[in-house]
Amino acid sequence: MATFVCEERRDLSMAEELYLRAVESNPFDSVALTNYADFLETEKLDLEGAKQYYLRAIEGNPSDADILCDYADFLSCRMKNSEEAEIFYKRACEKRPHCPKTLCAYASFLSSRNQTEDAELLYLRAIESNPHDPGALSDYGRFLWKNIGNLERAESYLRRALQSNPHDEDVIDDLAEFLRKGKGNDGEASEILALKDSVSEEPSN
Repeated sequence: MATFVCEERRDLSMAEELYLRAVESNPFDSVALTNYADFLETEKLDLEGAKQYYLRAIEGNPSDADILCDYADFLSCRMKNSEEAEIFYKRACEKRPHCPKTLCAYASFLSSRNQTEDAELLYLRAIESNPHDPGALSDYGRFLWKNIGNLERAESYLRRALQSNPHDEDVIDDLAEFLRKGKGNDGEASEILALKDSVSEEPSN
């Protein structure tokens, strides 16, 4: 409900009240704590407040790799604290060593620091863990394009990602961007983007 109020109605005061109610009703609920931390980070730009609630969420559930990754992202992107961020990325990977999402998050962090070889190993581990994970395939394809400059391999992985899930809008966007900017193929890029229209037109159950 709080997310709907925040994102759809843009009533930040009401959204914050709902987030706080959720936290107060269960002060050790890591999901409620993380949701409020994300709200403080992205909507209120209260970074110190967000940090406090992320840490409370981790304290409540120190084995949750998703929360550890969220906090690592926060430290890296918002607080510009790469050293501490890496500690939490590593902790997340230790807790969930075969999770493509977790491995790709750490790989993306390493690639942003130009640690290309280490990043590629993590992307490959992610794909080995689940060869059909569209997010891992697409992330690795973008890495091959943006960081390595290998257009042939990049296209192969981006197309594999789309085959794995032709309804994933992020995957569609990644392949379309590659075709337009990497290959100069505006025509096929437009055809790929048209898939998003067919996804939105599908009736929901």
